[in-house]
Amino acid sequence: MKNETEKEAQKKSYWGIGIIIAYACFMSMILTLVFKTTGKRPELVSDDYYKKGVSYQAIIEARKNADSLAQKPQLIQSEMLLKIPKESEDNFINGKLYLLRPNDKNMDREINIDKAENIKLPKLQSGVWQLSLNWQDSQNKQYNMQWNIYK
Repeated sequence: MKNETEKEAQKKSYWGIGIIIAYACFMSMILTLVFKTTGKRPELVSDDYYKKGVSYQAIIEARKNADSLAQKPQLIQSEMLLKIPKESEDNFINGKLYLLRPNDKNMDREINIDKAENIKLPKLQSGVWQLSLNWQDSQNKQYNMQWNIYK
């Protein structure tokens, strides 16, 4: 009888230790996640993110204008070339090409475009890039096109 009660007492004592170890492992995992996430600085796409969000309707209209074009600019990713059709020379007055890197705004680039011509993109570091082409025509009508590149 003594042997059975001693065995039961031993089993109960291991349960407490197991619970304490499981709780300690869980707490160390949570603390590790907290320290790792507080060390990262969240970056917005732009510094005036909220201001741009309010005027987003203008971007939607510019995209609709670009969708209605018969000849649209095309991105040839294999050659890293932005091809602007010759037919759109009259409609392409002033533009900007934005090369945005979502995870590092220090790598973002902006290229001014004065006339409709093919644009050879600069060498980009491997990763995800977002290209945004904004331009206007002779009637000051705005256009916008976007592409995602996974290099």
